[in-house]
Amino acid sequence: MLKKILLLILISLPLQQVLAQTKTKEQKEVEQMVVLFFDALTEASIPKMKETVTEDFLLLEDGMVWNIDTLAVKFAVTRPADFKRLNSFDFFNTIVKGNLAWTNYENTAVITRNQKETTIRWLESAILEKTRKGWRIRVLHSTVIRRKL
Repeated sequence: MLKKILLLILISLPLQQVLAQTKTKEQKEVEQMVVLFFDALTEASIPKMKETVTEDFLLLEDGMVWNIDTLAVKFAVTRPADFKRLNSFDFFNTIVKGNLAWTNYENTAVITRNQKETTIRWLESAILEKTRKGWRIRVLHSTVIRRKL
C-alpha cells in the first residue's frame, strides 16, 4: 500500500509541474493580479488594492457584500506591531475568454498578531476584466473553509 501511495505522489508531482507550465501568459497574468490584490491587502494599502480592481469591484466575503470603500474602513484600524500575514495560493482553474477571466483557488493565510499564529483557509473565485490598464478584479467571492465536525 505504501508503495502505491509513493508511486502516486511521484507521478502526480511531475503532472502538476507540467500543468503549471502549460498555463498561458494571460492565465498567469490573471492569477498574478489576484496575488497582487492580496499583497496589497496584507499591507493594508488601499491605493495598491485600487490598482488591482475595477471601479465597481465587489467582494463577497463570507456572506457579506463589500466594496473597496468597505475595505478602507476595515483597514483603518491600527494593527498590532507584530502583525504579519503570509498568503499562499493553489490555483486549480483559470479560464480566459476574450476580455473576461475567472479563476478558482484555495487561499491560505498564516496570520500572526499579538504573538499568536492562526492559519485560515478560504475557497475563492474571482472574475476579472481586461481593461486598458490590464487585468482587474471585478468580483471576488470568498468562503472560509471550516473544519467539518
